[in-house]
Amino acid sequence: MIRSVLSPTPILGQAVVTTEGFSYSEFLSITLTALAIILAALGILIGILALWGYQAIKTEARKAASKAVEDAIQKMISSEQIRDHIKGVVLARTQEEGDKLFVDLKLTGAAGKLTEPYPKKNPERE
Repeated sequence: MIRSVLSPTPILGQAVVTTEGFSYSEFLSITLTALAIILAALGILIGILALWGYQAIKTEARKAASKAVEDAIQKMISSEQIRDHIKGVVLARTQEEGDKLFVDLKLTGAAGKLTEPYPKKNPERE
């Protein structure tokens, strides 16, 4: 059954012929097009959420790793064994540098001149 309807737009002003209902192929085309649009929008949404989620996971992983490292370092620093080791390394390095200094002083001849730790005061100035 075909009926004639006037166009709602005044510019065209001509009759539009319509049929009642859709044919199966028209219905299928509209349905599949709507489905494709919905799936595209869903894919875009999932992509955005995936990027956001990745950034959130990355940030939380960094925070957790930093906290774990700080806790491990605090445990190590508070350990007596580590303190003793650090003290031994510092003492050995200090002794090594001191020995180098005394060798340098001997080579330059300044070792004999440094027998007194402080210069004597000049009695004339006082």
